[in-house]
Amino acid sequence: MELSLYLAKVWGLSGVLLCIGLLLNKKQLIAIIKNFDGDALSGLLAGVVTLGIGVAQIVGYESWTFDWKGLITLYGWIALLKGAAILFIPGYLEKFAKIFAKEGWYTLAFIIFLILSAYLLFMGFTAPYTKVIS
Repeated sequence: MELSLYLAKVWGLSGVLLCIGLLLNKKQLIAIIKNFDGDALSGLLAGVVTLGIGVAQIVGYESWTFDWKGLITLYGWIALLKGAAILFIPGYLEKFAKIFAKEGWYTLAFIIFLILSAYLLFMGFTAPYTKVIS
């Protein structure tokens, strides 16, 4: 399987499931985010995991195109930059959580992420079948 198809399926499926779960449980999750106290261990773990995912993505696959393959690359860079921000900018996670806990931002962000992830999922499963046979 081509790496771009694999990554489209991974990012797409995980993104769709994550967004649906987080949107269905919006009220409870906003309360959790609002009560986030900046636990150092949780922040460190979030930063390390996110940075690791981003680094693995960028090192293994990078395609700056204006299609679904470029979106995969963008997801990787966002993960890398977010992980770095969590690790290197003091209080970043707490500030981000406060902004994100506003219900309008929460819903908007996850709807956009859901649409982009559904697009990746669709392309991951249908792209091999859309090539013109000559």
